[in-house]
Amino acid sequence: MFSIFCIIQSEEWSTRASFLFFSLCMLTGCIGTACFERPTLVLTSAYSPTDLVTHNKKYEDYISSFDNANNEKKEQGFATASNSNSDSAIDDDDVELAPEVMDRLDTYADKAETVIEKMFDIMNALNSFEPMEANAGEMEREKRSQQALAINNKATSLNRKTIGIFHPLEAREAHSELVQASETLRTASHELYSYCLVEDTQEAMKKYSQARDLIVIAKRHIDKFNKIIQNLTNNQPQQ
Repeated sequence: MFSIFCIIQSEEWSTRASFLFFSLCMLTGCIGTACFERPTLVLTSAYSPTDLVTHNKKYEDYISSFDNANNEKKEQGFATASNSNSDSAIDDDDVELAPEVMDRLDTYADKAETVIEKMFDIMNALNSFEPMEANAGEMEREKRSQQALAINNKATSLNRKTIGIFHPLEAREAHSELVQASETLRTASHELYSYCLVEDTQEAMKKYSQARDLIVIAKRHIDKFNKIIQNLTNNQPQQ
């Protein structure tokens, strides 16, 4: 467009001829590039339908070459990342826990110890809950059921608190054992409360026995928790 404008404005024929020649060269170059380097422009009047299909195929192959190159780069990137992750996983098995990780672990262990102390308080309350006499009156049953309900409420509250304790990633297995211990105690407390409400003596004693058995299971989870924490603590770097 600039060359055409100059041709119109110029008064000398030599200048007009120069701009005209320049315009023709630019037009030829653009058409040549479009048709041969990147087949995005096809002059339909010069080609048959078969030729048009061939040119379209060239264009599709040209675009696909870029897509394939990008996919290869992505696959190489994924492979490199996978190898890096694998190497990191192998190294993690042999590397001691960093000091900052140990600080988080110690903080978690302190909070967990407080929770465990409350768990043992609930266990003691469950163990000290003696069976009711078969001919116990309504007042006695009401009194004992209130005691069992208080234990159940404490166990439920402690279970929610245990689940909400923030724990480092390294202690996820230990925290799982701690949560299972609290949930087991919650179930045991619920069984004890149900024992006080059931009128059938045989069914009531069954629930009472289940509550006692669950206490043993809760202690096992606590023992597993302590063992896992001890193993993690042993990985602490030497000062």
